[in-house]
Amino acid sequence: MPFLAPLTAAITGGVCSILDKVAINRQKISWHNFLVVVFFLLFAFTAILYPFWGWIKIEALEAKYLILFVAEIITSVGFNYYYYRSLEHQSLNEIEVSAMTAPIVRILLAALIFSSERNIHVFIAAIVASAALIFAHIERKHIAFDKYSIGMIFYLFFVACEALIIKELLDVYSPVGLYAIRCLIIFFVFAAMFKPKIENLNNRDWLYMTLVAIFAIPMMTLSYYGFYHYGIVYTTLILLLSPLIIFAGSALIFKEKIKKRIIIAAIVIIAAILYVNVMGYI
Repeated sequence: MPFLAPLTAAITGGVCSILDKVAINRQKISWHNFLVVVFFLLFAFTAILYPFWGWIKIEALEAKYLILFVAEIITSVGFNYYYYRSLEHQSLNEIEVSAMTAPIVRILLAALIFSSERNIHVFIAAIVASAALIFAHIERKHIAFDKYSIGMIFYLFFVACEALIIKELLDVYSPVGLYAIRCLIIFFVFAAMFKPKIENLNNRDWLYMTLVAIFAIPMMTLSYYGFYHYGIVYTTLILLLSPLIIFAGSALIFKEKIKKRIIIAAIVIIAAILYVNVMGYI
């Protein structure tokens, strides 16, 4: 069942995004401290999994893969920086309005670069589902940009490109192996950038950041697995369920209103996923 890995990633990703918002907006954890501590926890927890599911081939030291790995670190630092900076100042719905454009860009780039991503049935289903999600949330008020909205444009670029790089790197890394070393290096980068003051964190802060890390690991490693084994376009289609989970959580926790257009988008996304899977196009 190819949809199980990306489906699990979508569910854990939705929960993770809601926890992010609670940690930064409700708990008032500085996004600088948050990034440094969470990436340390991500590395620590993923390192526990490494003996079971982690491996790195010697070919990872070749120039091609070293360049790709540096590019991966740059894109990862970039999208995490801009996402969490914006999260501290915008509502979760506003963040998702910006972030939801990433899937359609990722799908188009993947189909352009990789011939294996050009299954016409999967591609059309993914484009239709992505477009439905964008249409459901774009409103006139979202056209006005502030510095945080502009930052989300950089997020869009970095997160769309990252999947393309990851697909290449997984020739020489397992998903767990790549994610572990990625998180370790990003931890050092953010620690050098922000010089965190962890003495300001209380037990509840640590609890939320630990929960974020616990949900982020399956979200990311299973997304990696899906990109490599089932394709970026198909995996992205399934991951479109994540924003729906986020909006449901926003309604329950933050009392953010869910409009009828979101419900219509949910129906379109689910129909597209069923079409691809039931008709056996993957």
